[in-house]
Amino acid sequence: MEEWRQCGRWLIDCKVLPPNHRVVWPSAVVFDLAQALRDGVLLCQLLHNLSPGSIDLKDINFRPQMSQFLCLKNIRTFLKVCHDKFGLRNSELFDPFDLFDVRDFGKVKVNVQDGKFKLQDLLVVPMQRVLKYHLLLKELLSHSSDRPEKQQLKEALEAMQDLAMYINEVKRDKETLKKICEFQKSIENLQGKLEEFGRPKIDGELKVRSIVNHTKQDRYLFLFDKVVIVCKRKGYNYELKEIIELLFHKMTDDPMNNKDIKKWSYGFYLIHLQGKQGFQFFCKTEDMKRKWMEQFEMAMSNIKPEKANANHHNFQMYTFEKTTNCQACKMFLRGTFYQGYFCMKCGSGAHKECLEIIPPCKISKSFDILAVFKRTRLLVNDLIDKSCCLFSTKSHPVFYGSFRFAGNMERQQTDNLLKSHVSGTYLIRERPAEAERFAISIKFNEEVKHIKVVEKDNWIHITEAKKFESLLELVEYYQTHSLKESFKQLDTTLKYPYKSRERSTSRTFTLVTPPVVGTAVARYNFAARDMRELSLREGDVVKIYSRIGGDQGWWKGETNGRIGWFPSTYVEEEGV
Repeated sequence: MEEWRQCGRWLIDCKVLPPNHRVVWPSAVVFDLAQALRDGVLLCQLLHNLSPGSIDLKDINFRPQMSQFLCLKNIRTFLKVCHDKFGLRNSELFDPFDLFDVRDFGKVKVNVQDGKFKLQDLLVVPMQRVLKYHLLLKELLSHSSDRPEKQQLKEALEAMQDLAMYINEVKRDKETLKKICEFQKSIENLQGKLEEFGRPKIDGELKVRSIVNHTKQDRYLFLFDKVVIVCKRKGYNYELKEIIELLFHKMTDDPMNNKDIKKWSYGFYLIHLQGKQGFQFFCKTEDMKRKWMEQFEMAMSNIKPEKANANHHNFQMYTFEKTTNCQACKMFLRGTFYQGYFCMKCGSGAHKECLEIIPPCKISKSFDILAVFKRTRLLVNDLIDKSCCLFSTKSHPVFYGSFRFAGNMERQQTDNLLKSHVSGTYLIRERPAEAERFAISIKFNEEVKHIKVVEKDNWIHITEAKKFESLLELVEYYQTHSLKESFKQLDTTLKYPYKSRERSTSRTFTLVTPPVVGTAVARYNFAARDMRELSLREGDVVKIYSRIGGDQGWWKGETNGRIGWFPSTYVEEEGV
């Protein structure tokens, strides 16, 4: 047996990994073991199991969620205990970054004498009895099909499921606040509390260039719901350089840099909505760029949700001091901070997923007009510049949505790429050695059609009848208007950016799909707060892959081509 497989078996014997962990699947590869170890949690648990008391459990971040800062902190804790308590020399240990970055994974292997360790079970945290009540009620309900109390039992079950979810989210938020506290201690010159910026999304090293001074600098970024904090590394700590408020920025891709095969050439922009200083970020790999852009998109959707102004409301992400119920579904707003959204006019509270179904705002429209007047107050002799498009081709290269742009691509190559996609899938490509730089290619009725994009006199169009100031504006228009306006035989809109289709399927098919342990139907809507979670719509059929997180109220599953974690109380299992 290969040594890395022996290592996986040994970790299971040491009660660090569950018996069915993917490292022992027949299809497993060595990277699966590296991925399991690289956050440092299992290594620290291993030391505790081998020698209880050798490591202080309070020093371990049990849910680093691949935060580079917290993962490296765990790995350093492990290495320090190996040196101080187990007597290993520094020459026998590895560099924390070697494990986190999975660099030369084989060199961390050390052969030791055969021996048996006395194993101890992990510290067991007593489960709160109330979290089991909904299971008892569910069992009672299954035996009460013809009882007059069935409706009351159903209401009690829903109430206890809601309470269990609330308790679990409070526990999860307390862990998140501990993580935020670790960040706070490590950042010098930081004024105020980090928790005011929402939940952390991702952190790590990027190269940053302001659009003003054009200097690429090494920086460490902490992305939260509301801001991105730009720091300079100082040993194990960080010096604050900039706080960028996401509310006033929009993110765009920079596909032009992706042609460079060098490291740190995968870029994207944060552009200020009012034309002030913007920023360009560079990632080491295309995969790293994808992860950062996904987290930026999620953060921006949290502070600027699509339905924030539905039914004349003005919802903003908000921390409720008291336990509050959603005005739409009447269930708890969960957690300890930024539990949901608060209407700044009528004071209603709501979940993100309930914004579109909440009753109309009770405050009259005159309030809206007054608020707008205050925000846009003009004085005599004010000069008003004609607004210009941020994406004008006149001033700088066009930026493209990360899921639309395919780069430099020949016509035949495009045909091969799109022919396996559904009708309505499209991409934007550069045309090699052609007078017109760009083309839109779209799959329609089993054929791939190619539309030349004309740039003339600072206007962009595919037909003289309809002109646009930017390629982005053109694409957004034809996402909601049929191309039949310009081409009679092409009765379709631009429906699916090709990379979004690839991304939704790649997570299912390019990775080893775990076994399905059950199916369920979503009873309520649920809006994901970060990329690890799975959004649900009422009636969605969900494949369940894991119930391991069930004691914290979360299961892992798949629906609509996406895989992620979702609240178990929001679904009803079939056949149970």
